[in-house]
Amino acid sequence: MPPKFREFGFGNFKADRSEMTKQAFDVAQKYYKAKAYMTGANLLLLGSYGTGKTHLGVAIIHNATLQGKSAGFVTASNMNKGGFEEIEKRFEAMKNVDLIVIDDLASEMDNKLIANHMFSLINHRYGAEKGMVMTSNLTLKQLAETLGDRILDRITERSAVVYINDIDSFRKQKRKSYLGWLED
Repeated sequence: MPPKFREFGFGNFKADRSEMTKQAFDVAQKYYKAKAYMTGANLLLLGSYGTGKTHLGVAIIHNATLQGKSAGFVTASNMNKGGFEEIEKRFEAMKNVDLIVIDDLASEMDNKLIANHMFSLINHRYGAEKGMVMTSNLTLKQLAETLGDRILDRITERSAVVYINDIDSFRKQKRKSYLGWLED
């Protein structure tokens, strides 16, 4: 997991930013508390960038690992990094952990090799009834166009779909904490 994300948890998620962030926070906590990922249920967090989707996915992983569950996090754009064997190992490692979070789903689908591996991964986890948390900036319609109906159908059959699109990027607010030195 990237170092920046290690601080993400339910305790520091700002759920009061909008009605949709509150709903997403509530659904994410229910998903974790029910251990819904252990029954093959998925959580699909959709919305604009900087709205907290990744934060919630990472919070679920943190809590699941504290309960002794195995989990993995991958940004979809990093799925095609490295050589063929490295890509094969990465996908193989994601097949059987208790929970995976795929961040920015669909950004990788223009690569045929990765698209085939993605289908295989989703299909394997579907058959094994292992849940996933997925985030995307796309709508369900755009996901269908990008992933294809075959993959999206397997994902959505078992997914709670939550949108966060009623707020601006949280990163705009955080920018000041990184650039405060300019004001001196």
